[in-house]
Amino acid sequence: MPIIGLGAGYVRQAQKVDAALARLIPRLIERGYQVLVTADHGMDETGNHGGDADCLRQVPFFAFTDRLKANETEMLDQRALAPTILALLGINRPVSMTASPLV
Repeated sequence: MPIIGLGAGYVRQAQKVDAALARLIPRLIERGYQVLVTADHGMDETGNHGGDADCLRQVPFFAFTDRLKANETEMLDQRALAPTILALLGINRPVSMTASPLV
């Protein structure tokens, strides 16, 4: 199915990354790593980035860890991602990060 607003080259590159992650993630998990996969922002139908529209702020987030406390259908706050990564690394979050980690 074509992705509206995205060129064929973009889609091919996304498919390459998808295939690479499909090979890499199981190997990382076997070695005891916790894997988080997300994007920095979305893109609207005209290819614009940034802004407050839902399509720009709501991005996929996949967590391959048993330490995450979230339902797989739950909408998460992007501001929680950095505190979550810090918590997984055992690093205290700065007071400027007000969102709670997901772990």
